[in-house]
Amino acid sequence: MSAAILDGLSLGPQPRFLPPDILAQYEAAFGVLVVNGDSDAFMAGSARELIEAVNHETYHHLQTICTGFGLTRAEAIRATVIERVNKAGWQDIRDNPGWLAAQAVLSWAPGFVRRRFDFARLERLVQAMLTHNRRLAVAGRAAADDPSLAAAVLPGLFAALDGIRADLWAPRAGGLADGHVVEGAAVAFTAAVTAAALEGPEVLLAEDGAVLQAHIAAALDPLGEDYTALLAAAQARSVVPVAPWLLPAAALAMRYAHPGAAMLPLLDRLRAAPAADALAAAQALAGALPALPDAGRCLGTAREVWMRGETAAQVHDQPLAALEEAGLDEVAVLSDPLAFGTLPGPLLTSVIRFNDRVGAIGLEAGEAAARVACANLALRAQTRRRFERESDQAMARWAQGVLHRLVAMAPETAPSNAGQSPPAP
Repeated sequence: MSAAILDGLSLGPQPRFLPPDILAQYEAAFGVLVVNGDSDAFMAGSARELIEAVNHETYHHLQTICTGFGLTRAEAIRATVIERVNKAGWQDIRDNPGWLAAQAVLSWAPGFVRRRFDFARLERLVQAMLTHNRRLAVAGRAAADDPSLAAAVLPGLFAALDGIRADLWAPRAGGLADGHVVEGAAVAFTAAVTAAALEGPEVLLAEDGAVLQAHIAAALDPLGEDYTALLAAAQARSVVPVAPWLLPAAALAMRYAHPGAAMLPLLDRLRAAPAADALAAAQALAGALPALPDAGRCLGTAREVWMRGETAAQVHDQPLAALEEAGLDEVAVLSDPLAFGTLPGPLLTSVIRFNDRVGAIGLEAGEAAARVACANLALRAQTRRRFERESDQAMARWAQGVLHRLVAMAPETAPSNAGQSPPAP
């Protein structure tokens, strides 16, 4: 990842919410890659595990911009979050009609009027009252079993997101869930990138893929069934290592509404080609994908979904345009570990959120901040406790300002007469 991604933008320290054992997480709906570490350590390349985790999550980003399933799912999450944010905005208006109206009037006032009547002081008062009321509202709507701010501010958000997640892990025809394809492919790709970097590119096809499969199996060994199910199901259908065909088949499966149902039938078709020709066979099959009723609608690539206008978001416009401009083939992007390090920067990610700062490629600070804020909501990044602490600090600053103003306005104390003779009677 180029250091250019850190240039020109710093939103300051971010709330740390990932547990220590989760080193990175990609929030596809808003194109934000969250790294559970500081930017300097990552850019210095000092932590191999962190870099592998970022590669894994970056592959999820590639799945989002290269497959119809990835982009459609990201859009479903985005639409859910934005719907709840809009509802919260209307609720705020119902809770604070007078103060919000006063805030609007103050913001629209001409400059000479603002100076004449000290509108800055009035604006601080209005903001203090809004902060106080919002803190009370959050406390009143807080869920006892969820410490996140979003659960209180956006009722129903996580129930809706949990429904989307449940669908990701619902078993499809053949036994695989869509999530098995998404996660299993990401582990396989990351293992292949690491193996090629450490042992050379020839390892990818050594012994017809047996060496590569050993690397993938080693990467999967400490992980749970969510990650291991793909390779296990695929290998159960073959007497030879399936590693060479695994990524091309997954890349095609994610062009269907239910990749879990599409994966194994597509793998069977590709295995008719020699291991060395697996990518070429997948590229040929991509031009005429078969109808697979159990897999649902054939969505195609993310670019095809984008061109059909089936996504309202502009979050991924930049990487999709970069993909188009570079003339890259989506199957190759998702299947060729050797090309990973040569992909153009704008394709890889738009926003990367470290613990100490936020970086972005080709985005204004305001847009990057908005994306990070929305991603923080979806990921439960900010707690009520932090919000309450920041609200209390804001109220304390306002109260101190009022106190200082009152002291400055107080009349001076009359001089003491101590030591003087009393007046004559």
